Amino acid sequence: MAMAMKMKITMARRAAGKCRIAQCWTQSLQHPIARHSSSSSDPVDAIVKQYSWRTSLLVDGSRCTDAGVGDGDLLVMPDVITEEEELVLADECMRILKRRRYEEDHWDQVIVKFKEMERSRWSSETRAILAKMREVPILPKDLDYFPAVHVIDLAEDGYIRPHVDSIKFSGRVVAGVSLLSPSIMRFKEEHGDSIVDAYLPRRSMYMMTDRIRYHYTHEILPGVQTFKNDVQGNMETLAKFATRQTADCVESCPVAGYEASMIVATYQLQQSSEGANDSVADAAPEQESPDAAKSRRCGTLQHFKLHQTTDDDPAKHVTVDKVEELETSSGIFDIKWSTSTIEDRVILGAATAGGTLELYELDQDHHLRSMGVSTEGDSSSMCLSLDWNNRVLSSNAPSVCVSHSDGAVSIWDITASNIEQRVKWQAHNFFGSPIEAWIVAFDAHDPNVVFSGADDTILKGWDVRLNNDTGDASALFKKQQHSGGVCSIQFHPHDEHLVAVGSYDEHISLWDKRNMKAPQSMFSTGGGVWRLKWHPLPEHRDLLLAACMHNGFQILRRHDAGGLQTSAHYTQHASLAYGVDWWQHPRSLRSTLPVIGSCSFYDEAFHVWRSPLE
Repeated sequence: MAMAMKMKITMARRAAGKCRIAQCWTQSLQHPIARHSSSSSDPVDAIVKQYSWRTSLLVDGSRCTDAGVGDGDLLVMPDVITEEEELVLADECMRILKRRRYEEDHWDQVIVKFKEMERSRWSSETRAILAKMREVPILPKDLDYFPAVHVIDLAEDGYIRPHVDSIKFSGRVVAGVSLLSPSIMRFKEEHGDSIVDAYLPRRSMYMMTDRIRYHYTHEILPGVQTFKNDVQGNMETLAKFATRQTADCVESCPVAGYEASMIVATYQLQQSSEGANDSVADAAPEQESPDAAKSRRCGTLQHFKLHQTTDDDPAKHVTVDKVEELETSSGIFDIKWSTSTIEDRVILGAATAGGTLELYELDQDHHLRSMGVSTEGDSSSMCLSLDWNNRVLSSNAPSVCVSHSDGAVSIWDITASNIEQRVKWQAHNFFGSPIEAWIVAFDAHDPNVVFSGADDTILKGWDVRLNNDTGDASALFKKQQHSGGVCSIQFHPHDEHLVAVGSYDEHISLWDKRNMKAPQSMFSTGGGVWRLKWHPLPEHRDLLLAACMHNGFQILRRHDAGGLQTSAHYTQHASLAYGVDWWQHPRSLRSTLPVIGSCSFYDEAFHVWRSPLE
């Protein structure tokens, strides 16, 4: 007798109109694993071993005290469809549901603030995606599917309460796929204290059956939640947060007394739509859609605090809490702390999609607030990156350099109450046309020199004291070493001649600025290098932290010959690896088990993790 399965789709819209879609199936007969041979060589055994809740890095089973839960009772598998496929599913569902109103409560009192429909007619493109999902290896074969698909759309503050699904309507196995936003599903033993948490990144599938299915309630937690205790080998994830907007920056405060603060910045492209608050994270900072001009870019600054829970090594005893969130005037492309106080104020600079450079302050109560100090906006010249000139050489009257989406670079003089432009020039172009200048950085040991990189694949050096005939800064050199856009630059804080450069071509080049004819070395990361951070302390001067987009976050070590090698590789994010930083707590920096904060874009996630230094 063939097994029947009913398909469900659940969409949960979170902050700024983002949504999560879950593709759920139910089956009416036996456990799918029981349908196969029990031979140890059976590939199904390998699937259970790989994706079981007991071994999955996406499941926290540390509070499960129930010996009756089997290895195959809960399986979680990441990346079952592509980013393009999830957008197709989202668009088709939202086109139908956007005209309906959210209901406050469901007839069974399980779903809160939702829209609902059943649908059997889908576009050919969507049908192909659903067929692909049915072939995911954690699902049983030869299923008979009900013709209609059950669709649930949760409002921004909607959620699903703890419940056990009806056998009549849901069958003996329940499975689902999370799309467009990560979520946390919690399983609680009905007549006991056992709890299992599953972190469901975008495009991941879960399947529950047997004891988890019948004797545990399951729920989708509301709002921003934390997922803890995720371990990868010798690396350990201390906390995971859903940012609810596409996240692209992480910066830990380096100012003494304020090192507990770590800021995550987000950039959200909110699509305009008549009569609906529809928004999809459909354009990364490096890849705007053609309709971006019709959309609004919004963003947030999310303030997290890291605390040591004992007087021992803080890297071994760390808790993480989200303490506040500020909405910003536009999406944020980059943030950087001034390493020196300015008029006794701890200041964060932000480069925005609205074309503004804005200042924020950590006040004496350690609250983040806008200082009301900003440049005039220019959406045709978005601010893509910034850097302070006081990262190594302390200054109470520092300057900030900014790179722009039209290829310009600008220098600004900063006080606590004013931002004044010193110079702005066209640094990069593509045969005379504007092109994105992704990155600019001050020489940490010479505030008169800046390096810039752009989508033209060219790295350039500039002396801001020297002007050419047009009044622009004079180019010291230009190098086309990389085959993709140059998108990250950082000068070494303890080696005045060393600078690291990263590119979309998935390579890092190390340069001696005394000889810019060719790099000292090239290193392949396997992913576009969006951000680079040298370790702040001289005793760990050989360590370089890299956000490698499609290939996670990497700690690299510079060996004696001058090249790089991988020391650690963190791959627990499910999407583009963008923002990363060392926790600036002095004892964490000195530790051989440093703590790191990282964020990823499409799965809207912020992680805090630690890794031993090999």
